[in-house]
Amino acid sequence: MFRIKRLFVCKSVIILLFLILAVVLSGQEERDFEMLYTDLQRPIYDMVYSGITGISEFGLVFAIPGMNGGVAYYSSSDSLEIYSVATNLGVVSVAPDDVNQRIFAAFGCGSNGDGLYSFNAYSHEFTIINWYLDPNFIKEIDDVYYFGYGYWSFGGLLYSEDGDSWSEISYFDGLCVTDIEKAAGAVLFASAGNFIYLKDDDNWMSYEVPVVINDIYVMRKSI
Repeated sequence: MFRIKRLFVCKSVIILLFLILAVVLSGQEERDFEMLYTDLQRPIYDMVYSGITGISEFGLVFAIPGMNGGVAYYSSSDSLEIYSVATNLGVVSVAPDDVNQRIFAAFGCGSNGDGLYSFNAYSHEFTIINWYLDPNFIKEIDDVYYFGYGYWSFGGLLYSEDGDSWSEISYFDGLCVTDIEKAAGAVLFASAGNFIYLKDDDNWMSYEVPVVINDIYVMRKSI
């Protein structure tokens, strides 16, 4: 009797394994992605939409890190352009300024060339805004630009309302700010180390979490 039960259990386990395998294979078939932009078969750290004249493929601008990386976009459907300030210095984040036809780029690889740059979409020239070691992101939220930088126990967060005049947010002096987002209303969320920071009106509050935070996402839900 015991032998019959064990045989039944073994058969049941085998059938279950076959069913799981079939589901996994079926899921893999459904997740068969098509390669978009075959010229970009390399890491991409950031991708944003812009309305800048002369940028094809839905106005997409890419941040390409590493050697021969930089600000990248298609000037036509089959012509990928990559612009950089140095062969060894890539871009980790980009943010377009459609009104002034320029792109802000955070260049960084832990070198003396790290910093925040402005790229002119007409002349294809870069202008250094300032040097900042280990930049993490440049982002536009409700017509305000935010730039976070740093590594481990140093860094900071800057903001600009016009892209020309930039100011440090003193609350984040010495903090490695890795991301910033905005929820519905006026609440800002920022991350640095293993802390989440919330700003409501003019006050920042911090909440510690068990792990280091590299990226945050805030779901904006309309009521």
